[in-house]
Amino acid sequence: MMSNPEQAILSNTEFLKKSKEILSANYSKVMLPFFLVFLVQVILQNSQEFYSHLFNNYGLYSAITYGIISFI
Repeated sequence: MMSNPEQAILSNTEFLKKSKEILSANYSKVMLPFFLVFLVQVILQNSQEFYSHLFNNYGLYSAITYGIISFI
């Protein structure tokens, strides 16, 4: 557990101040992966609708061919 019982209970302002100190140098470690995952998710969501449109209008072969080309 805690080695010092006085540090175990922090007020809200102390907690926020301490967490800002810890995270201030580590924002890139947290935010960069978050934005990359968000970007991939948006691309995949739009791609799914696009592939559905390709499949419905041009057939399976066109959708697969475009998917392989876009993946590469």
